Amino acid sequence: MKPSTGWGAQWPLVAAALLVLSVGLPWQLTPATDSTYVPGYYVPGACVNVTDYTGFMSTECSPGFVGVPLANHGYAAYTGSGAENMGRFGVAWALTLIVVSKRRKRPELLLYAGLGIAVVTGLSSGYGARTAGVVVAWMAAAMLIVEGLRARKRRKPRAAAPTPAVVVANLGRP
Repeated sequence: MKPSTGWGAQWPLVAAALLVLSVGLPWQLTPATDSTYVPGYYVPGACVNVTDYTGFMSTECSPGFVGVPLANHGYAAYTGSGAENMGRFGVAWALTLIVVSKRRKRPELLLYAGLGIAVVTGLSSGYGARTAGVVVAWMAAAMLIVEGLRARKRRKPRAAAPTPAVVVANLGRP
């Protein structure tokens, strides 16, 4: 099997770096559960004694202020990085497959690493959030899937196993 050359050979390493980066980024959104209601309010005006340049003193008052009622609904906050999420086990699994595929020269294992990351991010991101960590992990998964599919295309077909009749016929030959 001819190994990848050029930029494609570096894809698994870049994908591994992206996976490590994604663990530090947020993977989940916390849904809004709290709301705050601020009732209307009134702030009375303020009066100040002022003296003009002739020494005449007068009182100036500002008008009061009426605040309208306000309902402040909670919002979704970015919480839960990949290190706090169950997805970290999927990332560790994919990194292990990347290392095994490089050491054993079996780049088709990258396909399984990419598919695993795609499934793990979909299941563990929560609420279908497209947070930074999930998007970076998806980018790494796409790179791994593409390189794994390229490796499957380049793979030589295996030779057919000999039939039992051929094995028996060849027993007597040196």
